Amino acid sequence: MKPATAVFVILVLACVAGLAAAAEKMEVDFAFGWEGCYRPQRWMPLDLTIYPRVSKPLAGALSVTVEQDELTKMRVVYPIVLTPGLTLYAPLVAKMTFGVDELNAAIVNDQGKTCWKQKYELFAMRNQRGLPVTAVGGEDVLIGFTGKITSSLRRLGEHADSSNLGAGSGQVHVAYKPIQLLPIDWTGYDALDMLILNDPDWDRISPDQAKAIVDWVGQGGRMMIVLGAKALPAGHPIAGLLPFAPTPPRPVSLDPALLAGWKCLSPKTTTVQSWLPADLGDNRLWNVDAGGSIFAHGLVGFGKVGVLGFSPAVLEDGNPKNLAGLWAHQINQLLGRPSISLHEGPTKPSAYGRSSYYYQLGPGSDSTNRVLEHLVDIPQLQPLSIWVIIVLLAGLMVLVGPVDYFVLKRLDRQPMTWATTMVCVVLCSAAAYYGVRALREGKMQLRAVSVLDGLADGRCAWATTYAGLFAHESGNYKLTGLKADQWFSSVVPTEGALSSFKQRGSRQIEYLQHGGGNLPISLPVSIWSMQCLLAQFPVAEMPFAAEAVFSGDGSIDVRITNLANVPVRRGSVHAGAACIPVATFGRVGPGETSQLRVRLPSGGGQTNSDSGAQPDWTGERMGVIAYLSHGCMSRTGAINDYCRRGAIVVCVEFEEAGMPFGIANAKCDTHHVHLARLVVFPKQGS
Repeated sequence: MKPATAVFVILVLACVAGLAAAAEKMEVDFAFGWEGCYRPQRWMPLDLTIYPRVSKPLAGALSVTVEQDELTKMRVVYPIVLTPGLTLYAPLVAKMTFGVDELNAAIVNDQGKTCWKQKYELFAMRNQRGLPVTAVGGEDVLIGFTGKITSSLRRLGEHADSSNLGAGSGQVHVAYKPIQLLPIDWTGYDALDMLILNDPDWDRISPDQAKAIVDWVGQGGRMMIVLGAKALPAGHPIAGLLPFAPTPPRPVSLDPALLAGWKCLSPKTTTVQSWLPADLGDNRLWNVDAGGSIFAHGLVGFGKVGVLGFSPAVLEDGNPKNLAGLWAHQINQLLGRPSISLHEGPTKPSAYGRSSYYYQLGPGSDSTNRVLEHLVDIPQLQPLSIWVIIVLLAGLMVLVGPVDYFVLKRLDRQPMTWATTMVCVVLCSAAAYYGVRALREGKMQLRAVSVLDGLADGRCAWATTYAGLFAHESGNYKLTGLKADQWFSSVVPTEGALSSFKQRGSRQIEYLQHGGGNLPISLPVSIWSMQCLLAQFPVAEMPFAAEAVFSGDGSIDVRITNLANVPVRRGSVHAGAACIPVATFGRVGPGETSQLRVRLPSGGGQTNSDSGAQPDWTGERMGVIAYLSHGCMSRTGAINDYCRRGAIVVCVEFEEAGMPFGIANAKCDTHHVHLARLVVFPKQGS
C-alpha cells in the first residue's frame, strides 16, 4: 500500500471512529404512549429522557418522525439545550396511525450535524418498559392514573369490560404514569377516556402539568380526583376546578348495601375518613352520590370532574376484585358512554383475538369525512369527464391512423410514418398536459370550517378548525397568523377503518413543538392537490354574547349581541333535554343586537341526568356535520348535558368571516364557514 493511500485510510477510519464516539455520547430512554397504549390518529405522549455526555453546552433540536396517516408523516421538532452532567427530559406529543412499524428520533445540533439518531421498532420489539405497543380500539376504554399505585385500580382491566350502546364489548386498559412523566400539554391526555389522580403528592405536580390537566378537562376531558393521605391545597390550579373546598377529613360510615353494590365483600373497615364537605350547597352542575358525602361529580367547562372523598386503599383486603365494583361505579358516573361492567370470570381472558391488521375508528369519522368533502368541493379538484379522455384518445387514433396514412401517401413519404407517429404522440401529450392545466389553473384556495364553543360566564372557550390549501403548483408554503398555543396536524378522509396493508405516503410535514403548541414550519402541497389540516386551540373570547332571562309567562327572552366585525348570517336557539331547536333568527350586523322570545319544549325542562333524549342538531346545516366531527364531538356531548340541566344553546353562523391564518407571499381565494355555539343559563327576571 502506498504511503498516501495508507494515510487516507487512517484518516477515514479516524473520522468514522470520531463519529461513532460522538454518537455514543447520547443515551436516551424512550417511553411510548400510556404504558404502550395509544389511539391511532389521536395525540399521544412521547417521553424522551436524554443523558448527555458532552463536554460543553450543545444547542440543537430533538426530532421525532412517525407516520400519522396513510398519506402523511409527522415530524415534530423540539428545541433543546444539552448541558454537561444534566439530564434533560423532553415531553413530546405526536399522532400515529394504525399498523406503523417504526418511529425515528434524532438530535441535530445548531450547525445541522446529527449527534444521535435511533429507530424504534414498535411492533417487532417491546419498548423499554417491556410492554407491547397496543392500539386502543374505538370500543375500548383507556384509563390513565398517577399517584398511589392501588392494586384494585391497577388490575381493574382484568375484571372489567367496556360496552357502547350495544356495539359489543371491548377491553378496559388501565395505564400508570409517574407524576414526573405526566404530560405538560393537554394533548398528551387526548387519548384517555379518563384520568385518575389517585391520592397524589400535589406538591410534585408542576404548574405546567396542572395547566395541561385543567385545559384538557376544559375542552372535554374527564377526571377523577381521589383524596386520601394528602389534602388538595386550596390554591392549587386543579382545586380551581371544584365548586367547593375540601374539608378536614371526617368519619363517614359506609352503608352495607352500598358496599354490597360495589361487590366489596370483606372490607377492612366500614368507616372511612372523607375529605368532602357534608353539604355541597345548591349547585345544579354537580351531583352527590346517594351513599353519603363520599363522591361528587359535575360539569367543568366542557368536561367532567369527580371527587372521591377517601382512598379505596383503606378497604383493600388483598383481593383486588373485591374493589373493582367501587371503581367501576364511580368511573361510570363520569364516563357515560362507553361504560364499563364487571364480568363473572375470575380473571379476564386475553382479548388479543381481534384482528391485528384492521382497526375500527370510533364515532366522528363519518362527520369528519363530510367536512373534508366540503373543503375539497372545488372545480379544480373535480374528476375529469370521461369524454375528455375519449376525445383525446380518438383524436390520437385518427392522427396516427387515416390522417397519417393519406397525408404520407399523397406526399409519397410513407416510410416517414415512424417520425410522424412520434410527432402526433408528442402533440397529443402536450395537448393533454396543457388542457388539464387549463382546467385546473386558477388561484390558490384556502378553505376552512371552524367551530367555536364557549360558556356564557367566559370561563372556557375552545375552537376547532378544519382547513385545506389548494395549490396549482407544487411547493412548500408558510402559514402566517398562527398563535403559540395552537395544535396543528394533518387530516385525511378515512373509510371507518384503518388497515396495516395500506401503502404509506411519502409527504412529510414538519412542526415546531414548543411553548404549548404544534405549529407547521411549512406546508408541502403537490401540484393540483389540497393539503388538509386540523387545528385545536383555546380562544380568549367568543365573537358574540348572549343573555337569557325568564319572563313572567314561563318563556325565555334571549338577547344576542354580535361582537365580531362581520355580520351573523343566521342562527338558532336550542333548549330542552333533547337540545332541539326552539327558535331561529336572521342577520345580525357587527355591533348589533337581536332579541327573541323562546319557549322550552314540553317535557324538555331541566333534568339531573346526563343521559336521556338524543340531541337534535338537524337545523344547523353544516353544523350538523362539524359539531359531530373529531375535535368537536366531546364538546357537543357536554353541551347536550348542559341542556339537560336547564341551559339553552345559541348557535350562529357568520358570513364573510376572515380566515384563521394566511399564506405568506401568496394570493389565494378564501372561503370560511365560521360557526359558534354559546351555552347560557337563563336568569330569573326582576
